[in-house]
Amino acid sequence: MAAMTAPPPFFARPILLPLQIVIAAVVLILSLFAPPARGAILLLPLPGAPSAGLAGDAIARGGLILERGPVDGSILVYGERAALAGPMAARGVLTIGGTMTSCGTANREARA
Repeated sequence: MAAMTAPPPFFARPILLPLQIVIAAVVLILSLFAPPARGAILLLPLPGAPSAGLAGDAIARGGLILERGPVDGSILVYGERAALAGPMAARGVLTIGGTMTSCGTANREARA
């Protein structure tokens, strides 16, 4: 009768380390773009989503318009993620953490 060998431990499988690295990288990248609980938030309409009325919706949800965003139709607002994220996602708008330096004057001057 042949001796049975045990399968390798779960953590010793060669695909798991690269998979864990990819998952960690994705989480890190997503956390860099996550909007703050309260602060500057970039509202970025997805292709096909209407940008008309975006500023009014943001103001209705307590957002303070800071300036235009780096992409046509996007705006930078100061507000709370809890009030903005859900309603904006429903209308096809991404809420991304934004700062005045990443979304503001330098980008506007480049478009002019």
